Amino acid sequence: MGSASSNAAGFANYRTGYPNQMEYPDQDENYRFYSGKDACSTGEKIEDLQASLEQKIDRFDTEPLLLEILFPIREKGERQALQKHEMTEMKASPEIRKRVLCSYQLVLKYFGMKFLNVDTGHIERTEDFGTGYKRLSKNEVHFGTIMRVLKSMGELGLENFKKPFLDHLITEIWGTKALTPCADACIHYWLGLVKDYELRGQLKNDISNISGITFEADFMPSRPQMGAPLLLTYGNYKPAAPSHDSLTAEQIEERKREFREKLESQTRGGSPPLGKHKASQEGYELQRFNDPDLDSSDDAMDAGSGGSDEDQTTRLKRLFAQAVDSSDETDEDSGL
Repeated sequence: MGSASSNAAGFANYRTGYPNQMEYPDQDENYRFYSGKDACSTGEKIEDLQASLEQKIDRFDTEPLLLEILFPIREKGERQALQKHEMTEMKASPEIRKRVLCSYQLVLKYFGMKFLNVDTGHIERTEDFGTGYKRLSKNEVHFGTIMRVLKSMGELGLENFKKPFLDHLITEIWGTKALTPCADACIHYWLGLVKDYELRGQLKNDISNISGITFEADFMPSRPQMGAPLLLTYGNYKPAAPSHDSLTAEQIEERKREFREKLESQTRGGSPPLGKHKASQEGYELQRFNDPDLDSSDDAMDAGSGGSDEDQTTRLKRLFAQAVDSSDETDEDSGL
């Protein structure tokens, strides 16, 4: 599924609609397939394929390309990347929406789940959920499958079905513990694909309440050598310090002010210089305002190898100015 940094960039790109991606108005194979005009590479049209899968769901095991066919995304794989004009046309068609919903129901069945309420999107286990749960928990390839399904749902008008789906997974991972092996994938990858910032915060709170995991910091993809979140406390749950999700505008400004003062003190020589990655514009926790207390003890620059003290100070002042300038432009969605 890629490194933490590459996935973080992918999350931001996804949630902002791939702003720099080239569009191809003449490409429309996803729309033509879902509209019933063309067959896919198996020779089947959409309704025939879905009917076949309803009878033989394990076709997904032997024909993994079917997941790409049924869940197109903006990233190119073996199939044509989903184009913006296709998304617009597909979301505008009630018939296509029904077919997309049918595809979602099929993948739920594949993983041992079904709709409890199709209108709200709430789901539950199937009677024979064991095989599907084993597929999901024992084969890490399917962690990527869930990522693809979530991405496609968001592009094709089913964004509101993501939270009920993740609610069910959270319960099965940390409540019943039936899907415990999926815990890291859920936190590091699946939550980041919920486009709404507030809903992502709610899901993290749900995880904390049911599991005792404390999110000491929000998702911080810019921090090197780190996965998406910090997961520090297990066992007896203690509420974490307020994250950016719960901070008021005044509290955010106060954290920014404290951060500036701390960094100004460091550039004047009042404390050891920041480490290389913490003294970079991308590395500053100022981007998310969640972790203003910097720890420079682990990776402070070596004065003997990093040039003169005067050079380091000049560099830090310049980077401080960049960080402060960028902080006013930071979007709440620059992190996960």
